[in-house]
Amino acid sequence: GNRKKVYVFSFRLRHSRKAYRELILDHNSITFNKAHIHAFEFFGGVIAYVHPDCTKCAVIKASIENDGLNKSYQSLAEHYNYLISPCRPYTPEHKGGVEKDMDYVKRNFISYFKAQQKELGIMIPRIKELKIAFEKWQREVDDNHLIYGVDRTPKELFFSEEAPHLKPLPKERWDLHIWAQCKVRTDWRILWENGYYSVPYGLIGEKVDVCATSTTVRIFHVHKEVTLHERCTKKWEYKRKAEHAPPFKEAVLECTREGSLGLAMDVGTYTHQYAEKLLSTPGIDKLGSVRNILRLTEKHGKERLEKACKRALHFQLN
Repeated sequence: GNRKKVYVFSFRLRHSRKAYRELILDHNSITFNKAHIHAFEFFGGVIAYVHPDCTKCAVIKASIENDGLNKSYQSLAEHYNYLISPCRPYTPEHKGGVEKDMDYVKRNFISYFKAQQKELGIMIPRIKELKIAFEKWQREVDDNHLIYGVDRTPKELFFSEEAPHLKPLPKERWDLHIWAQCKVRTDWRILWENGYYSVPYGLIGEKVDVCATSTTVRIFHVHKEVTLHERCTKKWEYKRKAEHAPPFKEAVLECTREGSLGLAMDVGTYTHQYAEKLLSTPGIDKLGSVRNILRLTEKHGKERLEKACKRALHFQLN
């Protein structure tokens, strides 16, 4: 029931004019890379060169050396063994085939589909119906139309002349790589995608690069990998390594609200909830109280403190 803008991703082969097109609801890096994977699998092979537009999904900054490529997109190219040759900025003639393809889709399919829907009394079509009609049009119309000046269809040209020259697909599908930049907090961890990951305490205050796959999170500082974690599977999960902590962990953490909450989480869920409740008291700084409560573990242990905090929460003690 919601109105959404729909985009068309077009991956067009130069010789046969055969194109892989996909209807997408956004054009971020993840969607862009997935569409490339779908295109290679659709063609049944990989081409030698890809000439992408200067979108941020492919090119962060255009340069002669092509050293400003999006890291995720570059990783995709390395896995599928093709070369990225970006089009120059503000030169649509360098990708004339795709530009004409977009115009062709608008004139030939979109106008026909809108007229068809209007006849049915549908002013705003549903995405499901659009996808079905689009796939049918590509299969029955686009693949079989005669190319001007060649008098052969894209389907015929592709299978007879272009497909034999495609490189084989790799054995495994590329695992999506996501790159991001984070700042190391005072409790020597970063927050990324609703998960916490520890880093060596000497990097507190520094910016680090994060490279995440579906299973792992690698963290880099100045192009050097500093740690590797399994990816968090739960919201606000904390992946930590003991060697990342400073020699006097508690003394450092107790100086900050975030650090105190981290220590409280080490004790247990009820201790963390009670510490969070105290620190959120309006108009009063309760950091000292939380620090004193956490020090009770030295005398009474974590288990007794956790039970005491559970009772405190039950009776709403402040």
